[in-house]
Amino acid sequence: MLKALELIGFKSFADKTRFEFPPGITAVVGPNGSGKSNIVDAIKWVLGEQRVKSLRGKEMADVIFNGSGTRRPLNTAEITITLDNSSRLLPVDTPEVHITRRVYRSGEGEYLINRQPCRLRDIRDLLSGTGLGTQAYSVIEQGKIDVLLQSSPRDRRVIFEEAAGISRFKAKRIEAERRLERVDQNLLRLSDIVDEVESRLRSVRLQATKARRYKQYVDRLQELRTQAGLVDWRRLSQRLAEYEAHLAELRAERDAVLARAEACEARLLETETRIGELNEAIRQSELRTASNRERIAAAESLIDHQRARLKDLEQEIVRHRGQLVALNLRAGDLEQQLRQTAEQVRSATEHHRRVARLVAEGERAVSELIERLDQLRSENHQRRTAYVDQMRAVAESSSRVAGLETRLAALRQNRERIQGRIARLDEQIQQLAAERQSLEDHRRVLVQRLGRVQQEVAGAEDQLRRLREDHACVQRELGQLENRAAAVSERIALMEELERRREGVSPGAKDLLALAAAAGPAPLRRIHGLVADLLD
Repeated sequence: MLKALELIGFKSFADKTRFEFPPGITAVVGPNGSGKSNIVDAIKWVLGEQRVKSLRGKEMADVIFNGSGTRRPLNTAEITITLDNSSRLLPVDTPEVHITRRVYRSGEGEYLINRQPCRLRDIRDLLSGTGLGTQAYSVIEQGKIDVLLQSSPRDRRVIFEEAAGISRFKAKRIEAERRLERVDQNLLRLSDIVDEVESRLRSVRLQATKARRYKQYVDRLQELRTQAGLVDWRRLSQRLAEYEAHLAELRAERDAVLARAEACEARLLETETRIGELNEAIRQSELRTASNRERIAAAESLIDHQRARLKDLEQEIVRHRGQLVALNLRAGDLEQQLRQTAEQVRSATEHHRRVARLVAEGERAVSELIERLDQLRSENHQRRTAYVDQMRAVAESSSRVAGLETRLAALRQNRERIQGRIARLDEQIQQLAAERQSLEDHRRVLVQRLGRVQQEVAGAEDQLRRLREDHACVQRELGQLENRAAAVSERIALMEELERRREGVSPGAKDLLALAAAAGPAPLRRIHGLVADLLD
């Protein structure tokens, strides 16, 4: 059955060493201290030996190669034994079974069956009934035969049972008895738990009933709150829509008022511009009026001066006319005297002789008169020339006076026109001032209305914000109610699942109830349920 043994780091086998065991008897020979006993210790150790004393050591780490003068100590020891399982004596479906044990200097160890980690118990169960156990007869040391011969019948019976393969079943029976004992203990504990659970089941069922009613009430409350929230939400949505529409109207009205205010300000600015232009025109007209007044005053002064000069000229003309009339009268007298003198000369010529002296005197008088007449004629000519010049000057003055009077009339008409225009401009200024005052009043009204509209808009926005906050609060309450309802539903579902699975009921009672529910044998059909259910 034993095919091979492989050692690594076990006691004196520092290097990997493999022993093959062909069918038949294999003898290991060698001098003392060569390690023959270590091979037996290796077989015992790999098969699960836990007594360090039987391995000739003080602790389990002593089986690891401890070093020599030329080699360092190792940190692990490993042994693998290969068993022939072609007859399937071992309960493993492989032709060979490899059992490996490994230990570390830290004290940790591990077991492997066919290179798969396992427990020491698994190895003992595997080798049970085969004679390969640590307490079996497969390894007989010195003095072991005397021990067997001197052992009690009970100990020998153990060896015989191991050889007959009964020990495996006996171990299984012992394990089954232990398990039955543990089951009995568990049943006792379960009966205590069942008693406690049954004592609590009624209260739990009452709580479940209350939870169902609570769930119904919560569902109804949630439905009512949902309906109330829906009604509030619709009402708030309607109010929100109304406020938004009213807010839109107020904003449109505000925009219209702002547009009208801007138009009024534009008209006011245009009116102020026109007033400025009219004021500038009035100022220019006043300047022109003042200039015209100055020119009229200068013209009137010139006219008065010309009139005074004209009066002087007229007086001088009257005087010259008087002088001319006097000269004409005197010339007539002189001509009459000349005619008389001529007659006298003719008479004197006739009477030359008689009146020579008178003639000479007459000639002297005539020459004097002629000189005087020439002088008078010269003076008359000069006076006529002066009169013509004066008449020409008078005509020019009259023409200038007429021109000045015409210009004065035109200036007066222009002044009247300017005064009329000034009056009209004053009326326009008054109208524009009234219109400006009206626009200013209208602007103040619009500003006040705009302030009211802005206040209404702010109030509407505040109310809209409050409505949104109320809506958010309702949404949060709905979320909390939904969470609570979900928690209650989960709790009810858990309680129903526990009741359906009949938690706390013993397995036997569960089996009986399952058979009764599946329409099993006739006696079981009379089972209607648990007594606790009937008590509920």
